[in-house]
Amino acid sequence: MPAASILIKPTSGTDGSGISGRGMWDEWKLGTVQDSFKELIVSDKVKEFLTASHAMHEKCKICPHFQLCRGGCRRWRETGNAGELDLNYLCPAYEIFFEHCGERIGELGKMILNRYGTYQG
Repeated sequence: MPAASILIKPTSGTDGSGISGRGMWDEWKLGTVQDSFKELIVSDKVKEFLTASHAMHEKCKICPHFQLCRGGCRRWRETGNAGELDLNYLCPAYEIFFEHCGERIGELGKMILNRYGTYQG
C-alpha cells in the first residue's frame, strides 16, 4: 500500500475524513507526509493558522501556567462557530498537571538552556 494511502489518526483529533473528532472541518490541513516540511512550515496556511491562534481567552491572560500551556492546542479551543475560540477544553487538566510539576518543567528548561543554549532554528 503506498504511504499516501495509509490512514493514521493524528492526536490533533482528525479521523481521516477531513472532520475532526470534535465535528469541525479540518480547514488547517497543510499537506501530506510526501510534502516538504521546510516548505510547509513557511506556507501561507501556517501563517494564517498562527495569526488566527493568537487570540486568547481572558482566563489565559492571567493564568500562572500560561508560559507552559500557551492556551494549548488551538483545536481544543475551537467552538465550531466560524473561527471562534474559547477556553481550552483541557484547561482543568492542564491546571492540575502544571500545578503538580510546573516547577520541575522550569528546572528542566533551565538545564537544557545551560547545556545547549537557545534554539537557533
